[in-house]
Amino acid sequence: MGRGRTAAEIQSTTEESAASFGTLQRPCGPGTARINAAESVAGTDKLYIGVANDRSGNIVRGALAELWESSKAFTKWCNRQGGLAGLHIELVDLDAQLFEAGKQHDRACLETFTMVGGGFIVDEFEGANRSSIDCSMVEFPEIVVSTARYTSDRLVSAVPNPPFMRTTSGAKQLARMQPTALSKVEFVYLDLESTRSDHELALPVAAALPEPPVVTSLLYSPSGSTDWSEKAK
Repeated sequence: MGRGRTAAEIQSTTEESAASFGTLQRPCGPGTARINAAESVAGTDKLYIGVANDRSGNIVRGALAELWESSKAFTKWCNRQGGLAGLHIELVDLDAQLFEAGKQHDRACLETFTMVGGGFIVDEFEGANRSSIDCSMVEFPEIVVSTARYTSDRLVSAVPNPPFMRTTSGAKQLARMQPTALSKVEFVYLDLESTRSDHELALPVAAALPEPPVVTSLLYSPSGSTDWSEKAK
């Protein structure tokens, strides 16, 4: 019978696990990092990080709330370890409520060091959604929707989502697991430039299935009905 672990060994293992984030070893902890005042208008006492989301919009309540909540969870965990190289993280809530992404992007320029881990559903900064400040900020979003945003040279995507193609692996796996689940497919999308282009990329995914389904598409207005019962039928 093997020797049991001592209390010290168990404590050491627990501390090691607590300092790891998934498979990422020790991303946070004490240190002496400092922010160059010339590179952050938000301040140098903390690392001010903007998190884009749309969770308070009247049309789709709670949209992308998971990005904000997961950012809060990571920040709490990281700050307990000592922050990033000693710098504690302070989140800035960039809630665009669906149609104020440009305004929130301007806030990010004025109030944050950079934007990390979030995303806007309507993320092309044009028309009423235009961003009026160009601060040359490099961003690290969780999601990107529009082609214009994805092709920006100031963006590093954590989850690559090329604007000119879509992966077929998820749909093919579902078709293998439930062969009849995709016999009929309807794409439902907003009448916006970003979602229209995404819809065009989704169509070839259905066509690439071993048994291509019957495909229909439903285009709806951003300010349309909130009752989907008739459309679902």
